[in-house]
Amino acid sequence: MATKKVTGKELKGDNAKNKIMLDGMEYDITLDLNAFAELEEIYGDVTEALDGLEKGSFKAIRAILFAILKSQNDKLTLVKVGKMINMSNIVEITNKLNMTAEQSLPELTEEAIEEKND
Repeated sequence: MATKKVTGKELKGDNAKNKIMLDGMEYDITLDLNAFAELEEIYGDVTEALDGLEKGSFKAIRAILFAILKSQNDKLTLVKVGKMINMSNIVEITNKLNMTAEQSLPELTEEAIEEKND
């Protein structure tokens, strides 16, 4: 999955409604503007978070899940979200985060990839 810097204008508004049950609550796994803003607060650059997800970084998985869930439950913290992730659900969570990221970001055209490499 190639990533690039994303602007609000480029976000797709129609994400698949991925859902997951964590600690007895059902959450939508959707990267919306609130999630991207939260990731900017945590990482400074959304692209860095998404690159970490692609590499399987535990920090990125926790941060992206937190950014997504925070707007649905404002009592959550990074630590609380980290406690929701365990070895029995990390694969499901990672798969859903990857799928949502792919559906949320604009696809890079060959022209955009060439510009990035110049």
